[in-house]
Amino acid sequence: MKKITFCGNMIVDSNKLIDIYPSLGMLSKIKTESYSVGGSACNTSIDLKAIDSDINVSVIGKIGDDDKGKFILNEYKKYNIDISKVIIDREHATSYTDCMVDAQGRRTFFQYGGANDYFGLEDINIDNLDCDILHIGYLLLLPQFDAKNDKYGTNLAEFLSKVRQKNIKTSIDVVSEEGDRFQNVVIPSLKHCDYVVINEIESGKITGIAPRDENGVLIKDNLKLIIEKLFELGVQDTVIIHSPEMGIIKRKRKDIKLIPSFVVDKTRIVSSVGAGDAFLAGSLYGLLNNLSDEEIVKIGHASAIFNLYAKDSISGATNVYEIKKLIKTGKENIL
Repeated sequence: MKKITFCGNMIVDSNKLIDIYPSLGMLSKIKTESYSVGGSACNTSIDLKAIDSDINVSVIGKIGDDDKGKFILNEYKKYNIDISKVIIDREHATSYTDCMVDAQGRRTFFQYGGANDYFGLEDINIDNLDCDILHIGYLLLLPQFDAKNDKYGTNLAEFLSKVRQKNIKTSIDVVSEEGDRFQNVVIPSLKHCDYVVINEIESGKITGIAPRDENGVLIKDNLKLIIEKLFELGVQDTVIIHSPEMGIIKRKRKDIKLIPSFVVDKTRIVSSVGAGDAFLAGSLYGLLNNLSDEEIVKIGHASAIFNLYAKDSISGATNVYEIKKLIKTGKENIL
């Protein structure tokens, strides 16, 4: 049985659909509000378990001793995910995010760190890890792991190094945020990462290479430069960069491949919250099963589309058979 452990942010999302995001000092009406799990350790683990229920999925993270924490545990239980390593923090509340989603599906986040901000190396017994892949996210939203480390650069880099010493493959993703922390926080970990799956904006911030021109059009040659730069910075096995238009993948010592995404019915888009996590779950499914580059990226894209048609991060999660139907019938974007 294939085994994967998801480590990192455990969050409750309060999803608020609004007509328009207001300018400073102005008002916008909230049309609906709903609650769902959020964060890398929640979204991606549940998405992957929905894709293939036979995969052994476990999670590690920190939640508060409160109703939001219980809500997260109950969602994990619905999917038969191993929660035995989840830490209950009796001093700090469960992390939550207010997600503002406008009529076009664009999202803006307001995040409360809570127990997640106190989740660190001391909370994980590396010797007890039993998995083929350990994925941790989101970088930039895990203060204890993002913190500077004199020997490794960051605490996360130290953690990933020790995990790889146990012959466990490592995987990371990052949160999209404004600011200039990407290079300081992410780069030290790359040489201890087997798999990096991120979007084009995040990849540009890490490498300092623009993925789009001034008109917002993808610069394919720059994406190739970005992916090569990430390997120069130390990635050990695979880099995947995803965008609405396409995915780009490179395995070490193999050629770069550009793979078109599928045309999305924009009238069906409800929210883009969690679409990146859904893409990641599809990619990890492909990596766990040693699928071809094209299959890995297409499953990622299809998984993300199901997410776009759902109101929150996980309710669009579906099985691999439905994903393959979409791949077979979907219309590809033109590169």
